[in-house]
Amino acid sequence: MNRQMKLLILGLLTAILILTSAIVSLAMQGKKNNASIPETGGSNGAVSLYIENGLWGIRTNSGRQITEPKWSNLRVMNDTMLIAKSGAGDTRRYGIIDNKGDTLVPPVYSDFNPLGDLELWAATLAGTDPPQYHLYNTAGQLCSMGPWDSCSADGTTISLAQGNSRITAEYAPDGLRLCSHYSEHSVGLRKLTVNLNRSALEKLYTPQTATALGNAAANYLSYLFVTSDTPLDNAVIGSENPSSLLVSSRYNGYRLQSAVIKHIVLLQNEGLPAYRLQIQVRYSPITAGNDASRAVSTAMLLTVVQNANGDFVYTAFSDMQADLSAAAHTQHLAAAAALTSSSQSPKKGFFAP
Repeated sequence: MNRQMKLLILGLLTAILILTSAIVSLAMQGKKNNASIPETGGSNGAVSLYIENGLWGIRTNSGRQITEPKWSNLRVMNDTMLIAKSGAGDTRRYGIIDNKGDTLVPPVYSDFNPLGDLELWAATLAGTDPPQYHLYNTAGQLCSMGPWDSCSADGTTISLAQGNSRITAEYAPDGLRLCSHYSEHSVGLRKLTVNLNRSALEKLYTPQTATALGNAAANYLSYLFVTSDTPLDNAVIGSENPSSLLVSSRYNGYRLQSAVIKHIVLLQNEGLPAYRLQIQVRYSPITAGNDASRAVSTAMLLTVVQNANGDFVYTAFSDMQADLSAAAHTQHLAAAAALTSSSQSPKKGFFAP
C-alpha cells in the first residue's frame, strides 16, 4: 500500500470519528433538553420537547410531530402548559402555550423567571422602563392584579410595590393572602396614609381596592380643607347625596395636619360593594400657628359605594368631634333659651296680683 492510499484511509477514519462524535453530542444534548408532559385528550401518552436547528418543538413520545420547531426555548410550567420564548436578546418575548402549541397567554413579556423558591413566576412586561411585573402561579393563572413596579420574595413572604403603595402577602396554593398595605395620597401639601393590617385587608377584594379607597378619601379631604370644589358629580349632588356630604364650610379657616385610615368596613348595599372608612384626622385653625393645644383630633366616617362602572360615589359623612361639638352647642343654645324664657315669665308670689 503506497503512502497516498494510507493518507486517504487515515483521512476517512478521522472524518468518521468526527461525525460519530457529533452524533453522540447531539444525542446527549437532545436527551438533556428533552422533557415530557402529559398530552391531554390524546392516545399517545406524554409529549416531549425536542430541538431542531436550535429551535424547540413538541412531539409525542412515539415520535409524531405536534408542532414544528419554532420557539427559541420551551420550559415546563405544569402538566399541560409551557413557557414559550421567541427571539433573543432585546427582541425576546415570553408567553404561555399548551401542550399542543396553542397560545394561552400572548408573548408580551421580556422575561419570565421563578420568584424566589415559591411556586410563582415573575413576568416582566415588554417595553416598560422602569420594568413592571405580573405574577403567575404554576397553574398559569395571573394570581394578582398589577402590574407591579417591583416584586421580591423572602421565604414565603412576598413584597410588592405599585406607585406609593406597598403590600406584603403570603403565597398559598389558593392565591395570595394579604398581610399589610401601606399607601400615601396627596391632600394639598399634606397627605393621607392608608395603613391596613391582615384583618382589615381580608374584607377587601384586591389590594388595588385599598389604594382606590385611599384616593377617594383623599379627594374628599381635599374638598374639606384645600378647595371648595367638590369631588362629586353635580348631578349626583343634587339628586342622590344627602346634605351631610356638603359640609366644607364647616372647615373654613382650618388646615389639615394629618390623616390615616386604619379601618375599612365592607357594607351590604343591594349587590354593589359599599365601604365605610374610618379616618383618624388632626386639624387646627389656620390662626393657631404652632399652638398644638388648639388642634382638633377626631374620627371621620366616610361611606362610599362602588357603582356599576367601578367608580366610587360618596353617600355619607360625619365628623365625630364636630358632631359632638355641634350637639353640645345646640344643647347650650337650647338651655340658654329656656333660661331666658324662664327669667322673663311672671312669677307668682305674695306680691303677685
